[in-house]
Amino acid sequence: MAAHVSQLFWDSCVFIAFLNDEHTAYDVGSIKQYLEEARDGKHVIYTSTIALAEIRPSFIQGSKKHETFNDFSEDFKGAIVLVDASPNLMSLAGRLKDLPYKKANSKHRHLATGDAIMLASCLHLANVNGVHVDHFHTFDDGKSAPRRRVSPMEEEYHPDSCRLIWKLTSGLVG
Repeated sequence: MAAHVSQLFWDSCVFIAFLNDEHTAYDVGSIKQYLEEARDGKHVIYTSTIALAEIRPSFIQGSKKHETFNDFSEDFKGAIVLVDASPNLMSLAGRLKDLPYKKANSKHRHLATGDAIMLASCLHLANVNGVHVDHFHTFDDGKSAPRRRVSPMEEEYHPDSCRLIWKLTSGLVG
């Protein structure tokens, strides 16, 4: 019996933490482990093509091997799969941006465009392409949150993102 290949969806910030070796804030060793395991066929890591814009070349300054995120993803030979932002996906992102949500003491927050596109990409992958996404990895706690050392293994689902994904799959995507 073949081993289960986990389907992961990563926000740009996970790649940025790895590419910048932000080991004082994040568990970069765990990210590296996921990437190596993906290269070995244990995982497939998906991300939106918006990562090509969010992960600027200046974020990859410390990398001696890669000049752009595209170079980096190509180096992983199919372990990292980019999800194209189609018109339908972008429409869904717009609808996600329109939905207010609560976080901490704020009453009406709205997703930033990049976050909405990432979540819409994950939803599209699951609901349109039939890919069962096992985990959505992000370090995104919002602009005002203090940075802390976390591992995607420990925090595989950001609580707000997870609640939002489950809430939205019931009515927006079909």
